[in-house]
Amino acid sequence: MTPKIIRREQAKNSLAFNGERFTSDISGQIEVEHYHRYLMARQFCTDCVVLDVASGEGYGAAMIAQVAQFVQGVDIDGDTVNHAAREFTRPNLRFACGDATKLPVEDHSFDRFLSFETIEHVEDHDAFLSEIKRSLRSDGLLIISSPDKDVYSAVGEPDNPFHVHELTRINFLELLQKNFRHVALLIQKPMIGSVILAEERSNCAPLVFEKRNADYFEVLSQPSHAPYLIAFASDEPLPEIPDSFYIHRTDLDTDMTERLAQARRAIEAEQRLNETLDRVRELDAAQIECQKNADISCLEDVERYREEAAQLRNEIERAYQELSSRDASFMAKISQQQSHIASLHGRQMHAEAQLLIAQKRLRETEDLLENIEIHQTSAREADSRAWQADAEASRILVRRLSDELEQARNHINAFQRSLSWRVSAPIRVAARISPRSARLARMAAKAVWWTATGQLAHRLRLRRAYHEAITQEIGKAGHDSVSALAPPDGYISSEKIEASDMVLAPFVIPTSHKPVVSVIIPAYGQDAVTYRCLRSFADHLPDVPFEIILADDAYPYDGHEPRLPEIVSGVRHIRHQNNLGFLESCNAAARLAVGEYIFFLNNDTEILKNSLDALVGLLDRDPSVGMTGSKLVYPDGSLQEAGGIIWGDASGWNWGRNGDPSQPEFNYTREVDYISGAAIMIRRSLFEALEGFDPHFAPAYYEDTDLAFRVRNAGFKVVYAPRSVVIHHEGVSHGTDLTSGIKARQAINQKLMCDRWRDVLADNHYPNSADLYRAVDRARNKRVVLVIDHYVPEPDRDAGSRTITNVIECLIQSGFVVKFWPQNRAYSPLYTAALQDMGVEVVDHRWHGGFVEWLDERGDSIDLVLVSRPSIAFEFLPALCSRPNLKLIFYGHDLHFDRMRREAKLKGDKALYRASNEMEQLERRLWRLFDRSLYLSTVERDHALSLEPNADIRAVVPYCYRYSRRREAVVEGQTILFVAGFAHPPNEDAAHFLVECILPLVQQKYPDARVLLVGSHPTAAVMGLAGPSVEVTGWVSDDHLRRYYETSRVAIVPLRFGAGVKGKVVEALHYGLPLITTSIGAEGIEGLEQILCISDSAQDLANGIITLLSDDERWLAQSCAQTEFAEKKFSFDAMRKSLEAALFFEDEHVEIIPSVELPVE
Repeated sequence: MTPKIIRREQAKNSLAFNGERFTSDISGQIEVEHYHRYLMARQFCTDCVVLDVASGEGYGAAMIAQVAQFVQGVDIDGDTVNHAAREFTRPNLRFACGDATKLPVEDHSFDRFLSFETIEHVEDHDAFLSEIKRSLRSDGLLIISSPDKDVYSAVGEPDNPFHVHELTRINFLELLQKNFRHVALLIQKPMIGSVILAEERSNCAPLVFEKRNADYFEVLSQPSHAPYLIAFASDEPLPEIPDSFYIHRTDLDTDMTERLAQARRAIEAEQRLNETLDRVRELDAAQIECQKNADISCLEDVERYREEAAQLRNEIERAYQELSSRDASFMAKISQQQSHIASLHGRQMHAEAQLLIAQKRLRETEDLLENIEIHQTSAREADSRAWQADAEASRILVRRLSDELEQARNHINAFQRSLSWRVSAPIRVAARISPRSARLARMAAKAVWWTATGQLAHRLRLRRAYHEAITQEIGKAGHDSVSALAPPDGYISSEKIEASDMVLAPFVIPTSHKPVVSVIIPAYGQDAVTYRCLRSFADHLPDVPFEIILADDAYPYDGHEPRLPEIVSGVRHIRHQNNLGFLESCNAAARLAVGEYIFFLNNDTEILKNSLDALVGLLDRDPSVGMTGSKLVYPDGSLQEAGGIIWGDASGWNWGRNGDPSQPEFNYTREVDYISGAAIMIRRSLFEALEGFDPHFAPAYYEDTDLAFRVRNAGFKVVYAPRSVVIHHEGVSHGTDLTSGIKARQAINQKLMCDRWRDVLADNHYPNSADLYRAVDRARNKRVVLVIDHYVPEPDRDAGSRTITNVIECLIQSGFVVKFWPQNRAYSPLYTAALQDMGVEVVDHRWHGGFVEWLDERGDSIDLVLVSRPSIAFEFLPALCSRPNLKLIFYGHDLHFDRMRREAKLKGDKALYRASNEMEQLERRLWRLFDRSLYLSTVERDHALSLEPNADIRAVVPYCYRYSRRREAVVEGQTILFVAGFAHPPNEDAAHFLVECILPLVQQKYPDARVLLVGSHPTAAVMGLAGPSVEVTGWVSDDHLRRYYETSRVAIVPLRFGAGVKGKVVEALHYGLPLITTSIGAEGIEGLEQILCISDSAQDLANGIITLLSDDERWLAQSCAQTEFAEKKFSFDAMRKSLEAALFFEDEHVEIIPSVELPVE
């Protein structure tokens, strides 16, 4: 910054000091305070129109006028206004007389409004702020100061008789926030001291060293007990406000030395006065002597002496006036210092008393610490023994597993050297070529063995019992769910698709003239096949508006025109003049499309219910998806393709061929290398920008693969949508022989594809058949994480599910591939489908093996395992520890033993207390065995580390919301809302505490107050609380819950025991519904006590509710504060970044792709 020189404005003829208003007649601390404020404000007034209210003597307005376009000073005292106008004459400065609550200015006419030390002299603050808003322009800035009542008029400090209505810091801030959207608060404290500044601006918090007495200093982040507050307020974002220093003088001796200097100057003036009086007496004597002698010359001398004496008398008078003025100022300062010394003496006495108490407590604490150290020493010794035991157990486990592995290898080697293995080699090769034939062979072998050993009848009974159990389980899930073992509705058998047996009856397809989707069906003859495809649109009519363009590629019919235009109505039939080939036929038809999306569909396909709508829904939700495609199945219901894999040599696999389409690995939304062109949907704008299918791949094959690569190269994703299912009669359109016809282009175009995308294939794709399960998820440059919990998360039912859902969302956005294993293996039509739509593979009962089998098959493709809850972790730990390649992470939710112990103490339950000790040992053991443990607050992390200092334990953000509910108006009524899952014991106890202890106290003031207990699984005890003033709703949907938050007056979380960050607290903050809670409810959320009422007393909680029921301004202020707090602490980005940091291990070498935004619904 370039140094500047600012002229100090000062009245030549000062006003007399009246004890309150600063004038040029006085100096010292009050001068420093006032000049500092105006110098700071001057930096924000350049070229602005400024209003200075309570402008006083006018020096401040004159300083602002040095840089401002125009300054208007207003003061209530007419004489002061006239004096200022005389002293400071500037062309851009004017003074006027006026009241602060009725300013003589026009509406919205000023850019800046200055008012220093004014508001405490005004009784009606609202009227004053109303005038400020009226005077300022819409983007105007208010700079205002006020003494802090808690410091300026603290106990022991003399009252200022000139002040009418002083404000505390909180009062001052609330008053400004009520009138302005943006407010920044500064403090001002005059002091004697030293400043140390970095040459370059530092991001560190300042260090303030305040001398407390002769022996001690206190270290702070800002000066304490600052008597003055300065605020910047505006409806527009505030400018950057720098810290500022006012250096009045550079010597520090401004106390006793200054007073002694003034005293010396007074004594010297008195001496000069005495000398002058002596001189006057000598002159008078000489005059008398001259008169006696009657000498004419003496008379002349006397006359001269008289003149000199008159001059000396005038000098004496001036000296006497100066002495009187300085004496009055000196006495005033002495009086002020004496008052200050008396105040300091009182504070010193109080501090000494506090010091004695603190010393006593220190001695007690030292004794307690000595006992704790003894206990910790013994605990550390026990921990050391436990660590050694764990290490020894791990070594034994490793040795045992190594021995078993070596034995297994020996068995395998012996088996592979056997004659039977070598003889059966051709059979294994045939099994790899045709998995379906291999499966039939295995089934036949089992049937022979069971027959030979007499097990066949028993095995058939078991199979029937198994299918009956599966049917019953699926039936319980709801009548709308489809059996996982049955083919989708609409699948047809091979016997029903013979074209020669079809009767081409006329029908109409109700297409739209304003389509969202343009369906393009290329055809070359095969009218019966195309007819069946078109018929499926009438049988399974999509909800989305669509058109169908049937592109006939100049098929040479036998002397007559095609029959389809005469049979099927609602279709745009186009016939090319020449045979263009499959690729160019699609491009030509696409140029005629008008829909937002283009759906390319082979003519040998049949759509089913939701085939189009699922694809459109995915593209609508996620603008980052450029192209998507369907799950393809054979007419018999078996899987043909669930997305495609492209290997490093450009060869391709149809993932899942001949498999069961209901298996979990085929039913989650995921990015894929490509999607078969038999059924793909792409944004029309993107297709046109890419100039369609590349003609180099004409007439067909690899055109869809190349298109997928170009879509990714343009910055979009290619995504497989399993909810869209299409039947594909493979081979009808082009046949299956790779050596003849159009199929021969397949090998040629593979080489072209390999040459064109060689670098991409080398960087992002695996060698042929390597790392199959990572190749399926395009995970060469991603990390794969397995999440294990007790069931599929139900985020609208319990807080634990909500946080796990948030974790999964953040992992996906951070570029992870996520797998989920529910302990109960149950499929939920609602919640499992939601996870699969997010892109998560949910391994439930549809995968028939157990966890160990799945881990044996898929474990090498997993990088991290995140296990939720202690009981779950304990069950899965043996299988996980046998896989040394896995990084194991324990997600604790809360300290279970701490919650159990608090409940035990509250209820006096000794058995529960013993159970909490057992849980503590379990949790501590998990911290030692897992590579890393995560908890939801720094409080729990620190507690855990105090118990296991050698464990790796981190804190992460527990919940996140993509938006917050900002309130514009107060909600009427007297409804008190408590949201919780009431099967959880802490919530059940809290419901009793609210209804039986808190509500009666509230109803003493508000008899109509009522309580809403909203949440899943209310126990019989909670249901028994229902009555005229209490409603128990049970589980509600997210929409209903949102309405409860929007229509209730107060939220409360009255927990008396529990652990961790409470989801219901964060949710209330997010919705902006003013909240009351206990210390347990606020646990782990730093800074919450600054914005809402926190107490464990029923009376205090009731009083907090009463305040929010009665005070609308307080209600709105707290709502705004809660929303801002939630946006800062619990944003999606904050949680994502905390998880990314927590899941990073220094020995990892996986290149992580950039994160992508999830669609917001």
